[in-house]
Amino acid sequence: MSKRKIIYMIITMLLSVGCFTSYGDVKASGESVSESRTDENNEITFDCVWFGRYPQADKTGRIYDPIKWRVLSVAGDDMFLMADNTLDCKVMNQQAEDKEEYELDLRWENCDMRTWLNSDFYKKAFNKTEQNAVIETKVKTKVAFNLTKRQIVCFAAALIIGLPLFFLLKDSTGTSLASMAMIAVMLPCFLFAMYEKHGQPLEVVVKNIIQTKFIAPKERPYRTDNFYSVLERQRKLEKEVSAIAKGNTKKQRGGKRKA
Repeated sequence: MSKRKIIYMIITMLLSVGCFTSYGDVKASGESVSESRTDENNEITFDCVWFGRYPQADKTGRIYDPIKWRVLSVAGDDMFLMADNTLDCKVMNQQAEDKEEYELDLRWENCDMRTWLNSDFYKKAFNKTEQNAVIETKVKTKVAFNLTKRQIVCFAAALIIGLPLFFLLKDSTGTSLASMAMIAVMLPCFLFAMYEKHGQPLEVVVKNIIQTKFIAPKERPYRTDNFYSVLERQRKLEKEVSAIAKGNTKKQRGGKRKA
């Protein structure tokens, strides 16, 4: 097996375990699910959830086991997950593996691995309800100068706002103060262009923080439909109705005897 093929397989295993998922009100073992934590000994602790089913222990691929995911981070009702175990092994790009020289463009948006994750794996591992809980993300394509369209727009806005301000203040306040004012005005644009956490831009992260800290309730109880309790209540009601019916029957018989 060539070194290039081994590298592709390693990359594939790493990429195949990530997933963005939205659960709404989520609880695990009676406690809120939280993101990964690192203690003083640099040991990382993960909360885990089970989501979807995929063949794991069974080599024939016929038995589907629940997939255990590590919760890497939580933003509002959204969670960034990584599979606790390797789920599958695929070549990132078959064409690149067949090619002797490394000449093919291996961008994520057009590789075979992404196609497999969004089609075969997505349909095989998750049912319809679970598929609706998976967050769709957009592939960022570099437009020019190795920058995305969003970055180009934000940088252009920073220049349009910052440069005129610098030249207006340079004569009256001096170059140093004018430069500091320009940087202060341009900094938000740079943050909107560059900052990103788990595929979410700055405005989405800020929105999630505000919603989590100030808008959403602190206690979000886990709710489920317990069909067993419904059947139990139905059984008790049937017993009560049966007891009432028997009591009425006895009264009617006693009345007839007296007559």
